Amino acid sequence: MNHFQHCIVLLGLPLLFSVATGKFAFDGFRHYRLSPMSARALSRLRWLETEFPAEPDPLSGLMFLTRPGRKFASVDVLVPPGLNAAFLNLVQATSAMRMQLIHKDYGSWPCSIKRTLERINKNSEALKRRRREADGGRVTGRMQMNHNFYRSYAEIRRSLIELKDRCNELHPGTCSLERIGRTFEGRRLFVLKIAKNKSPDSSKKTAVWLDAGIHAREWVSRQLRCTLLTSSLMWACPPNRMWRKNREVNGMRRYCRGVDLNRNYGYRWGGGAGSSGFPCADNFRGPAAFSAAETSAVRRYLESRKSRLLMFVSLHSFGQYLLIPYGYQKNTYSKTHHEKMMCAATLAVHKMFAINDRFYALGTGSDMLYEANGGSDDWAHGSLGVPYSFTVELPDEGDYGFLLPGYLVPSVGREAMRGLGSLLSSARRLEGQQEDAADSANAQPCNRLMQNAASGN
Repeated sequence: MNHFQHCIVLLGLPLLFSVATGKFAFDGFRHYRLSPMSARALSRLRWLETEFPAEPDPLSGLMFLTRPGRKFASVDVLVPPGLNAAFLNLVQATSAMRMQLIHKDYGSWPCSIKRTLERINKNSEALKRRRREADGGRVTGRMQMNHNFYRSYAEIRRSLIELKDRCNELHPGTCSLERIGRTFEGRRLFVLKIAKNKSPDSSKKTAVWLDAGIHAREWVSRQLRCTLLTSSLMWACPPNRMWRKNREVNGMRRYCRGVDLNRNYGYRWGGGAGSSGFPCADNFRGPAAFSAAETSAVRRYLESRKSRLLMFVSLHSFGQYLLIPYGYQKNTYSKTHHEKMMCAATLAVHKMFAINDRFYALGTGSDMLYEANGGSDDWAHGSLGVPYSFTVELPDEGDYGFLLPGYLVPSVGREAMRGLGSLLSSARRLEGQQEDAADSANAQPCNRLMQNAASGN
């Protein structure tokens, strides 16, 4: 069964940097994992994140790979060489704070940024040589995507067009590329639309939105979407591999750039602990909702199609979570679909675990991680009215973090594909769209869970 009868996939939302001549390799940076065991320890971590931002100079600030959200939850921090002694003194003076050194030199370990970029360049040259050999010396011919390593911007852009062409050769009229806008730096934003056939009932919600790479440093989410599509999307290597935001010039243009696109959506945008109004912060929400060119383009595209949207999925990394709305505030849940989304997510987590024995925790982002207002998943459900909205935080749980080795991408892709198929199958069944025996069998446990919840068992 083809789960994705009508799938809309955003291509180009990730930050598309101009590649600078020099790459920031994080040589000498130490990677610590901290666990706040008390409210005071958690408050100290939040203070450090606020007072010592890594922008504009990564050498003079702390880079939080994960945010301090709740007690007992681990927080990963990169510490530059010049701040290491002071950082250790402060942390060791904080009671109820556990600390573990994960990497002594973040720039030199086997999966470091420097070595990852070296492999990308090496693999790119190898691909060019193979194309020349196949095409009589001309760099032409179709690209056979190997998802065991990350790709360059030019290779992925080329493969995306080829994917659309191959798709239509096999299934005429099924795939199309649609331009929906441009990034802040002027690069085109594409949507790859895959529509096997049109529903006989135009009012039925059948469309699925899938995006990835809204945060620049989450490479595996973008490459995984490539794996799911048997192709790839458009992205480029930023000078700072750990950069998170877009490249928009903001109120402190001489020093800091960028807006966190996943804090720029219009649902519950604004104050609170879930985003920052400080332009140098990693979670800077921007001057207004949808102020970023990228989020504004997504809004225009989806608002005109919201009556058809059944499911919204945003791929992120890292942590291994399957999250549902709402993320803007703890203990806040959907009034119409919370139980249904939890049921669908529970089934999907079991399906994913069966592939690689990797466990995904599930719940709302605010309960499981931290509050985040202005997120895309909250906006899709709360503003657009998409019944099923999910955020998937891909592997791993922190050892590799944002630098997941390329050779692990196919295995992550297999489990994610299983999970996405399960989510869609459950959603269709729960909304009365059962079409075959596979849908029915997949949704039976979810129906039983909902019946038990309704009866108080």
